Amino acid sequence: MGDFTTRTYGTRGLDNRPLFGETSPRDRVINFAVGIVASLLLIVTLISAFVFPHLPPKPVNIFFAFCISLSCVSAGILVQLNRVPLWGED
Repeated sequence: MGDFTTRTYGTRGLDNRPLFGETSPRDRVINFAVGIVASLLLIVTLISAFVFPHLPPKPVNIFFAFCISLSCVSAGILVQLNRVPLWGED
């Protein structure tokens, strides 16, 4: 398998560059807009699970809304972890 030492990937030292490069203000606005649209769709999905097709809500709709919510939360956590530098890095 080889040794598991720290790899430099062809650079002279450890490679601490951002994964996707620096973000421009335009990219931040686009990311913010996409996040708002995704949040609105999540809210509509959660409300629809309890209201449609009729009251009282079906348990399967609530279960799927719960699963969608957990998927969104885990994706949000991964995005947040990607944005925050690791401990000890400048």
